[in-house]
Amino acid sequence: MLKITSKIANQLFEEVGYDKIGIYCSQGAVIGDNEFIIVYTEDTQEVYLAHISEFDQDGVLVRLKEEK
Repeated sequence: MLKITSKIANQLFEEVGYDKIGIYCSQGAVIGDNEFIIVYTEDTQEVYLAHISEFDQDGVLVRLKEEK
């Protein structure tokens, strides 16, 4: 995962499109068929850009392989 700022995350959503980047946070995940996901951490208020390969999926359950 690559640590980014909230401003960069917002620019990615605006430039690439909200439907082409997934979101993962403490409230849940909206990933779809997207290759890249913006990860919001609640405890440290940090934002990361992650690739889909960094996640495990079991049915509707989606989680990071290794939380850092």
